[in-house]
Amino acid sequence: MTAHPRSTVSVRTTIVLIAALLLLASFAPKMLRARAESSDENTINISAAGAGPREVEETTQKAIQRQYSAAWKNMAVALKENRTDLLDQSFVGSVRDQLAKEIEQQKKTGISTRYIDRGHQVNVVFYSPEGTALELRDTADIEHQVLDGIKVIHSEQLRQQYLVIFTLVEDKWKVRIMQAVPGA
Repeated sequence: MTAHPRSTVSVRTTIVLIAALLLLASFAPKMLRARAESSDENTINISAAGAGPREVEETTQKAIQRQYSAAWKNMAVALKENRTDLLDQSFVGSVRDQLAKEIEQQKKTGISTRYIDRGHQVNVVFYSPEGTALELRDTADIEHQVLDGIKVIHSEQLRQQYLVIFTLVEDKWKVRIMQAVPGA
């Protein structure tokens, strides 16, 4: 039995189209992740006006914005997926240890935390003379959710102020202190 030439072309065309769609689908998550990462940076507005005693250079301000945004994203994913390994990318010292303890406690209780970032207004208050430490004041608009599996068991909208110490570690800015300011 021989195939009709027209049906062979249709089958080949269909196979090529399916292969192309599968290839595009494999790139879609990467493209969406890249778009989400770039839009995350835009939710963090940094003002360095009045910082001292050293002036914050434009390249430093861009690096702070990029790496502070990454810190929030890494923290959110680490707390949602209960993964302490993600903390090392953006956190050092006691804040890293505190977040790791929180994740270990979540693992024991079977819950996770989701932060939905709605934006930040960040002011650089202090930039050390040697250029290795910054004090930031962040007013963050976030939604905090507690999850049991995929079920949201608690959710709240927060406008929270944070005192953040950002330090230069191995040519990268990392969060050393991140303290919520009560009543702010």
